[in-house]
Amino acid sequence: MIDEIKKVLLNLVPSTPDYVFDHLQGSMTLRNFSAGEYLCWPESACANDDSAQHYHYIKKGLLRCYYQRPDGKEFNTRFVHEGQLFANVLASAEGECAELYVQALEPVTAVQLMSVADLRKQSETDIYFARFIMRCMRSAYIDRENRQYMLQSASAVERYSYIRDAFPQQLLARIPQYHLASYLGLNSITFSRAKKAFLTQQNSQPVASNFAFASI
Repeated sequence: MIDEIKKVLLNLVPSTPDYVFDHLQGSMTLRNFSAGEYLCWPESACANDDSAQHYHYIKKGLLRCYYQRPDGKEFNTRFVHEGQLFANVLASAEGECAELYVQALEPVTAVQLMSVADLRKQSETDIYFARFIMRCMRSAYIDRENRQYMLQSASAVERYSYIRDAFPQQLLARIPQYHLASYLGLNSITFSRAKKAFLTQQNSQPVASNFAFASI
């Protein structure tokens, strides 16, 4: 288990010493979530729920992150799958409750790692923990900026091209199309038309995407 996590962390922060992994291993807890179950939601962050306050390594399964408007409409912002790290960082800020929901789309097996508060404390005196936070924040910033630019400037077909470039095809097949449509800021009908138009264009000439991608 630790070897999988070690590989991900070394990709983020090369030359990370063993004592960092020893610290992580001492806080590891295996957790299982059923499809439809929530890892965190706004109230859980305020209630100091473990899932909302810790970093997780997704060993198996698929999650979606979304926000909900007062009228109940949901907007997907991210999908997290096996081999990735996840943390609701804003929810762990002192005295702050982020309005983020994180739901399992499939049965999920996750390794709960150290808390965000512990990581922040360690980063105050240790360069490797500090670098880890910086790399995670940088990756999240790049992904957020790419998606924001896509939502504000790209056509429906270009948005569909965006997810084709950003996500492995095996992952796209696992995500319901209405969730993909929400992620792209499209309704289901427009998404279906964009997908059809993209595939038609792809058969004649490739549809280029002008986005860079980063993922933790």
